[in-house]
Amino acid sequence: MKPTRRRTPRTAATLAAALTFALTATACGDDGSTTGEEGPGKGTITFWDNNGGPRTKIWKQIIAKFEDKYPDITVKYVPIPITNVQSKYDTAIQSGGDSLPDVGGVGTAYLANLVAQGALDPVTDRIDDSALKGKLIKNMVESVRAAGGDDKELYSVPTSANQGTLWYRTDLFKAAKLPAPDSWENFYKAADELTDRGGNKFGFTLRGGAGSIAQALDMMYAQSGISSFWDGDRTTLDDPRNVAALEKYIALFKKVTPGS
Repeated sequence: MKPTRRRTPRTAATLAAALTFALTATACGDDGSTTGEEGPGKGTITFWDNNGGPRTKIWKQIIAKFEDKYPDITVKYVPIPITNVQSKYDTAIQSGGDSLPDVGGVGTAYLANLVAQGALDPVTDRIDDSALKGKLIKNMVESVRAAGGDDKELYSVPTSANQGTLWYRTDLFKAAKLPAPDSWENFYKAADELTDRGGNKFGFTLRGGAGSIAQALDMMYAQSGISSFWDGDRTTLDDPRNVAALEKYIALFKKVTPGS
C-alpha cells in the first residue's frame, strides 16, 4: 500500500515474498515517498486479511513461522470481514492513507479500483526477484494482471481462485433412471424430474443474494458457448445467446428449486 508517511522500518514486500502472500505491498521512505527498497529488517508489519475468519487459523500459522524465522519482525494481523474490506480500504485511502496497512489482501473484484486511486505499488519486479519467480500459474497471473487494468504491471500476488462446479447425487439419478447431467439437456431434464415440491424435494438449488452473480455468469456463459467477456471494446454480457441462457437458468427458481 502507498501510505503518506512511514510506519514500519521494513518493507512488507519481504513478508509477501517469504510467505507467498497474495498481497500487495510497498516500501516507504522517511519522507513518505515510496522507495521500493528494503528496510533494516526490524519492526512491525501490519497485515489486513481481506477474508478474516475462514482463513485466520492458517494465516496465524504462517505468520508464526515467519516471525520465528525473522525474530526482529512482528506481524500485526488484522482480520477483516470480506463484506467490509473494500469500504475499509476506500475509507483509509480517502483519509490520506495514514491508516493503510503495509500489506493487505486484495480481491480481483476491487483491485482495479485501488489501482486507479494510486493506492498500490506493483509487485512485478519483486516477484521476479523472489523465490516465487516461475512458480505462479500463468493463467492466474494474467487474470490478476487484467483485473488490475494494467497490461504490464501486476498489483497482487495470486495464490487462490474460485472454480465453479456442479455436483449431483448419483444415487438419485440411478433410482430415477436418469442419465448423468453431462449435457444441458440432461441437466434441465433431471432438475425437472427429480423435483417433488409437495414432498419438499428439489432437483436443483442455486445461490441467491449478492453472491449469486458469479455463479449466474458461470452458468450463462457455459450454456451460451461464448468464450470471452469482451468483443473489442464492448462486453458480450448482453449478447442474445447470453440473455436466453440466463433467462432459462433463472426460470428454475421456485420451479425446481427451494425458495430460500
